Amino acid sequence: MANNELCSLNFQGCDGSVLINSTSNNQAEKAATPNLTLRGFDFIDRVKSLVEKECPGVVSCADILALVARDAVGVIGGPFWRVPTGRRDGRISNSTEALNNIPAPTFNFSALQTSFANKGLGAHTIGISHCSSFNSRLYNFTGKGDQDPSLDSFYAANLKKNKCKSPNDNTSITEMDPGSFRTFDLGYYKNVLKRRGLFQSDAALITNAASKSSIINIVSSPPQVFFQVFAASMEKMNRIEVLTGSMGEIRKHCAVVNRAHTIGIGHCSSFSSRLYNFTGKGDQDPSLDKFYAANLKKACKSLNDNVTFVEMDPGSFRTFDLGYYKNVLKRRGLFQSDAALITDAATKSSIISLVNSPPEVFFQEFALSMEKMGRIEVKTGTTGEIRKNCAVVNS
Repeated sequence: MANNELCSLNFQGCDGSVLINSTSNNQAEKAATPNLTLRGFDFIDRVKSLVEKECPGVVSCADILALVARDAVGVIGGPFWRVPTGRRDGRISNSTEALNNIPAPTFNFSALQTSFANKGLGAHTIGISHCSSFNSRLYNFTGKGDQDPSLDSFYAANLKKNKCKSPNDNTSITEMDPGSFRTFDLGYYKNVLKRRGLFQSDAALITNAASKSSIINIVSSPPQVFFQVFAASMEKMNRIEVLTGSMGEIRKHCAVVNRAHTIGIGHCSSFSSRLYNFTGKGDQDPSLDKFYAANLKKACKSLNDNVTFVEMDPGSFRTFDLGYYKNVLKRRGLFQSDAALITDAATKSSIISLVNSPPEVFFQEFALSMEKMGRIEVKTGTTGEIRKNCAVVNS
């Protein structure tokens, strides 16, 4: 949970973006290679579900993640720290940002220092990692089939024998902090001093005199000193780029941004070409209602707006109803694919029929279509697998 929180703030801020699932047109942060060993997403979802029953639309996923991370550290013997609440959830989650912003396991000290300085983050005291994150240290450090000389030889031999048995192992996992990877303690720092840090970026911590001196001081001090410093850093981290007020949203489900076609929002970048450059000549989509288009331009003020979002279903974007179809018939569908629905006579007739029927008819049709969709190319019997962790294919 603590690792989840570290990853969730690295890009958009403390906004719970790491909790969002990927979609057909977006690979989310949790799908990025450095995040594949993160755990506990289902637990966060269960907590959110219980909280929503008591006070719907009030407590953000970002707040839940911050609170659960704090309590998870406490459960394994770590310190307590204050967690101010009131965060809102971000709407953007992108794996590319994760890859660009998470400190790489191959970073040297200077790169680490720069990366952490940007956000004020720390290192690992608990957790696991895929072999793919450090295999080059064991099998091909300089591209000549050699081993990283800064890695303790006995530790390297153990990793090769028992964990990562080939340079192409992309599925096996190993403890970042052998002997205490489920415990919050100073074991990580002690291992780093023994040249048993799993990543090249761990080894880099003792290549700098000031950093090495700090680690020695931490290891030589009572655990309470480290706990106090760690708690203070977590409090500081919890204030990084927090969304409040009208920014962001309060997600109903932590894994999904509040959007759909009968409910939700859309980013300007998904449809701005309809407003500003439909045929590549700086023109507007003629199939779009001109009053609706003028209103959209007030929100999406340029073709290159990649940040602003608008309601997909104006007037009822938080409600599951027939508003979307009514808007489509008025030529006020947000996307070009929406407008396409009334270019076909049969489809347009079906939409008119739905709009003129009682809502229960649409609800019944929608439920049946969802049941049908749930049967598409389902794996059963000996096909596929039962994953132990939903984010990782079984090794």
